Amino acid sequence: SFASSISFKNDIDPLALENLIEFILENRMRMDDAKEVRSHKEAKLFAKEIIRNLKAVKANLPDKDNQIQFTPNDLYFFLEAGMVMPTLKFFDSNETGFITCQEIKKGVLKVYDERKFLYKNLREASTILDKLHLVLKTISSVLLVVILLLLFGQDVMSILFASSTLILAFAFVFGNSLKAMYESLLFLCAHHPFDVGDR
Repeated sequence: SFASSISFKNDIDPLALENLIEFILENRMRMDDAKEVRSHKEAKLFAKEIIRNLKAVKANLPDKDNQIQFTPNDLYFFLEAGMVMPTLKFFDSNETGFITCQEIKKGVLKVYDERKFLYKNLREASTILDKLHLVLKTISSVLLVVILLLLFGQDVMSILFASSTLILAFAFVFGNSLKAMYESLLFLCAHHPFDVGDR
């Protein structure tokens, strides 16, 4: 699954992360129908909105937000039964069996940051794939020309021998660039496929 292929600094249950990613992609992390979360400030406002909705179902609230504890029973008002425990596991960083307001804020900010990094990865991956397609189209075009010359009965070896000076010049001029591009593609696509900012 997609969630299990992402590495994190601390251990996160892949099922909980998968459900969270699906929820984010379906709901696009919206505060209401009109506004999408686009910054840390808006993510904090989104966390406050979640806390406000959770407080509405909670009776006997303490005066201070840092003393409020949300249990799985509080989450059943908003989530399906199968989503409550994965959500609790994700937000409950110290594994106490309940969620505090501070943990909700940290969890929402973590989700926002991961979503932002995922978006950057996908955008960079599409740029890399566009460059790779260009290289592959060029190579396939050259091969197609050689095959067409063979089909039309031309002496391909004499044509290649006559153009060998030009090919050698191109190899001399673009050899290091092609080598660097190949190494970069290998590094980005094989060794570090989920890193952001690598070139």
